[in-house]
Amino acid sequence: MLKTTCTIMKKLIDRLIVRKNMMATHYMQLVDLALTLTTNEINMLMKKKYKNKKLNYELWINKDGQVSIKNNKDGNWLSYVLGYRTINDKPGIVDAFISAPKNGAKFHEYDGKQWVSVGLNYSPKHYAPFGGSSGTSIRNQNNQLVAVFHSANQNAGAGLAVAFRSQGYDYKGIFKGDSKNYELPQYDLIYGGGKDQKEGASYREAMKKLYESQNIKTYLFPNGFADEKVPEKFKFSK
Repeated sequence: MLKTTCTIMKKLIDRLIVRKNMMATHYMQLVDLALTLTTNEINMLMKKKYKNKKLNYELWINKDGQVSIKNNKDGNWLSYVLGYRTINDKPGIVDAFISAPKNGAKFHEYDGKQWVSVGLNYSPKHYAPFGGSSGTSIRNQNNQLVAVFHSANQNAGAGLAVAFRSQGYDYKGIFKGDSKNYELPQYDLIYGGGKDQKEGASYREAMKKLYESQNIKTYLFPNGFADEKVPEKFKFSK
């Protein structure tokens, strides 16, 4: 049975029932923080105060405003919104190609072509900020990067963040193609090596192409950019 990101991350990030005496470290908690424009924030009772709202900004966090004061230590989990859910029993896990292939009314256009969104996305709970939030890093309680936020839907009260890494997911032939059935692709945007990932389509491989001859090392790649220097924990099992 293929161990998938959908299953593994669902167990790590979300929880159905958590006992009061259970340590919070058993679960991955997500932390989002964004500084956004207040253009969409309308309050007629305070119209005069906010007449210059286009020049103001708001601080958004992924917490329920009703309980966040009582629980200000932990992060939050994944959204149960149905609109973006790809797999019935995995709330907050989104296959962008199936559930959100485009943002808004049109597909993204670049270099004279239209592009479809693909890959693993997460939908953070209690997080649908306004304009300016794109690029917000989604981190766990250990300050490790998990995803990057890119889209918010205020009507649904949900947003989307693209994952840095996907183990892939086998839909067991549900989405049949002429020559191949569709599966959630396997990839790693930082280290590369996913079976569905084009060679060279990762940050490490791009840096390798640019600087390998100069023997440059970075904080993220202290041993250089060579394939054999990729840490074992970031290599995909064949």
